[in-house]
Amino acid sequence: MLQMVCKWAAHTLQIVCMCLAGVSVACAVLPYICILVPPVLGVMVYLRAYTTSSMRELKRLDGVSRSP
Repeated sequence: MLQMVCKWAAHTLQIVCMCLAGVSVACAVLPYICILVPPVLGVMVYLRAYTTSSMRELKRLDGVSRSP
């Protein structure tokens, strides 16, 4: 179990570093992109929260409809 968590953490860290590197390079080449990054991140966080709550509600409804 601990080994799986370590692999997951390493994989997540690698993806985060690649994303930060991509945004850094884009901002270095086109500085106007730095203006767009915060709103785009805000939209992504909002959509993730909306999707998570919607999926939770759908799973709850599915469980209720399956119960006798």
